[in-house]
Amino acid sequence: MSTKRRTAYAFIGFFLILCLIPSLGMAMFGSSKAGANEILSPKPALREKDGSLNFDCLSELSDYLTDRCFLRQELITLRNKLSVNIFGTSPNEKVTLGREDWLFYAETLSGIALSDHELWCAAENLKLLEEYAESRGSEFLFVLCPNKSSLCTDPVGYGTPSTDGQRFETLLDSLGVAHCSLYGVLRMREDCFYHADSHWNGYGAAVAADAINAALGRSSDYAAGPFREGSGHAGDLSEMLYPASPTVETELLYDFSFSYTSNYHAPNDLSISTQGQGEGSLFCYRDSFGNDLHPYLAEGFQSARFSRKTSFDLTALSEDVLLIELVERNIDYLSRYDHTYPAPERKLNLSTQSAEAVSANLSEEGGLVRISGELASFDEAPLYLRVDGRLYECAPKSAGFTLCLPEWNGEAELIYQSGGRLYAAPVILR
Repeated sequence: MSTKRRTAYAFIGFFLILCLIPSLGMAMFGSSKAGANEILSPKPALREKDGSLNFDCLSELSDYLTDRCFLRQELITLRNKLSVNIFGTSPNEKVTLGREDWLFYAETLSGIALSDHELWCAAENLKLLEEYAESRGSEFLFVLCPNKSSLCTDPVGYGTPSTDGQRFETLLDSLGVAHCSLYGVLRMREDCFYHADSHWNGYGAAVAADAINAALGRSSDYAAGPFREGSGHAGDLSEMLYPASPTVETELLYDFSFSYTSNYHAPNDLSISTQGQGEGSLFCYRDSFGNDLHPYLAEGFQSARFSRKTSFDLTALSEDVLLIELVERNIDYLSRYDHTYPAPERKLNLSTQSAEAVSANLSEEGGLVRISGELASFDEAPLYLRVDGRLYECAPKSAGFTLCLPEWNGEAELIYQSGGRLYAAPVILR
């Protein structure tokens, strides 16, 4: 056999071995795990739920195996590091590279991400949540955590930081919704409030906690410290770029005296309850920014509950304070998800015109009946559901409505404004 042929066979053999590594690795060491907030493709089925054949089974199987192949996260990390270090570009479309190794969510550098209508729907939902909380005797406060890019001047040299947050807070001011603005407090100066990823550090959370307490008429000075350096912080965006070896930063820690009364595992637990040295009780819905924020809040209340659910259930609200914390890039969560509380009844005499019927779904939640329907277009004005001559205000969604009632008798009509005119549309259940 000639040298050239032996070389060709060796190359083919080497190539085949490389191709077998993912499969053999999965068989010997198991499948690769998800990286960061990645959602893996589900296991395919031969048949659909209705019993028919699933003709996409093979392509779904390919996606399933690709997501779990051996060394997948290591290979993604290697590819991305080469791209960042050689070409200065991020292969991950969700992550944008900034100066001094800072990372940004690409969606926060796209200018206006939400329309005025979407912001109005979110604000109206907050207004209704505030009204119900106050009817239960709870003080209400909304806290919007700014995108890191919104606080920087020319954060990456290209792209336009989102203005959604400040437009939203202006809208909340006009509606009279109680909120704590952090934009001026956290505006980038010589102090650094954020990690290289999208989240604030322990010091940034302390500054925010002091501002929140001031808005609630409480006093604190957590920002004065002292802080100590803690274990490394691996950022969410770094994990998205380098899932096998994310960049680790030093965290700033404050020594607290509160205690956990729940089965606490980690700051991102779905539910957390605490007992502190302060006065009163707190119920807080929060997102990932609450990982560093919640200890400061827990310290200042006698008891506190924290939830990471994106759907807010207020039917069991009994605390002195209801706090809702949300990052700027997720403002639309307020109207995207359905929140559970009895819809407020309104005493209004409305003159309406007939309109085509709208479809809706019926479900039971927290001892209430939820009606959720679709409405393609409507003005930025309250929507109502008229049931047995009684009028209830709906929570608006970007293309629909939802509300919860104590009971449902089967017939209703939706009252909405479009083009400056009031319409009444029969509601038909799907």
